[in-house]
Amino acid sequence: MLTSTLLLSFALAPQTSWYVDATAPGPGTGTLADPYSRVDFAAAQPMTRTGDTLIIGPGVYASESIALTSKVIFFTAATDASQTVLEGAGQGSILALTGLSGPRAIVEGITFRGGRGTPDAATGSTYGGAVYAESGRVALRDCVFTDCQADYGGVVAARPVGGGLLDTVLIEGSSTDALCSANVDGGVLYVEGWARVSDSQLTGVAVTGRGGVAYVAGGRFDALNSVFEGHAALEGGAAYVLDRGIQLDG
Repeated sequence: MLTSTLLLSFALAPQTSWYVDATAPGPGTGTLADPYSRVDFAAAQPMTRTGDTLIIGPGVYASESIALTSKVIFFTAATDASQTVLEGAGQGSILALTGLSGPRAIVEGITFRGGRGTPDAATGSTYGGAVYAESGRVALRDCVFTDCQADYGGVVAARPVGGGLLDTVLIEGSSTDALCSANVDGGVLYVEGWARVSDSQLTGVAVTGRGGVAYVAGGRFDALNSVFEGHAALEGGAAYVLDRGIQLDG
């Protein structure tokens, strides 16, 4: 489980464990003997409640579109990110946290591939190729992101609806490849709020905007023991932080 003390407020202790297997015939009941065959289906089940864990078996899970509106869910690979892949559906984010009830997601040891971001209803601009949060909190540990793209936040976008700032985005022990990019701001990370990255290696491009790896507005950005390799057309080849401040360590 995530060891950082900053995550103590993220969720309750895990309760029931449910199982997901890409080779299962589906839809399944989530038991070890009869696992679910899709992660989005498993997360949406009424029996999957706040504090529960989805244990995701090795394999490629195609066209995943996981939506959380109120639950606090742990997503963890049964093996590791090299064997457990959540693949996007060609449009939309792979994991989206929406609604006003403070959903939270804690994700460990999973590869996200091919996410294309959640479109804004008014502008059509896309946010968060792999992960989009407009409420709640998100923590990503030992994850890999490949070929994830959006207009804002090629990998992760945290953008509170109705104003204010998102409380927390944490990325730990994770990496991206050179195919992750944003058409505008935040090649990897776009956050309106507070963000922390530790022990990670992130590569990204902001094609026409700012923050080749990270764009953070309104909140503080902590980058600890991490390597950033980025390019931005305007400002902040690695990181662009607006209003508050940035802490760099290691």
